[in-house]
Amino acid sequence: IGILLAVLIEATLVSQISRVGMLFPNYAIGCIISAFSIAAIVFGPKSGISFASKANTVLTTLFLSSAACVFASGVGIADWSRLGSSTNWAAAPSVLPTFLQLLVYGEILPTICQLLKYSTKHIYGAITFGSFLTLCLQMGWSALGIALVPDALSLDPVNVLLAGSGPVKIPLFALAITAILT
Repeated sequence: IGILLAVLIEATLVSQISRVGMLFPNYAIGCIISAFSIAAIVFGPKSGISFASKANTVLTTLFLSSAACVFASGVGIADWSRLGSSTNWAAAPSVLPTFLQLLVYGEILPTICQLLKYSTKHIYGAITFGSFLTLCLQMGWSALGIALVPDALSLDPVNVLLAGSGPVKIPLFALAITAILT
């Protein structure tokens, strides 16, 4: 089981580093920046689970702040009528694995258990609450992305909005970076 967990963690990490690379004008430089920032947390002078947990708390706070800014800057300019314009669910099966992957906490369960001193009640509560918040954020972003991008059902709203110059661009870039780093 330990080997499978290590493979899952490595695959997730490679995917995240690759995604960071795509956010920068130069893919290789973006990947290098991401990899070095991760290495600094792992091998830095204050490394370890406690430090990583504190760093993740800061990144999660920045992530939630960025999400609030994305929603605050996007809600007023969104065309909410787009939400009801499509009843074509043909693409749903292809995106379901990505959607569900965001609700999988397998790679952090050992850390959560250790931080919560193996209290089953607290672990269940943390996972349930964290999953609920993540699901709400996913659903909110999906709705906002569809409402902001005219062809959101065939294009990636993140790529479209980051390539544009609207008020959502900067908070969305911060959201994307902090989402990947958490």
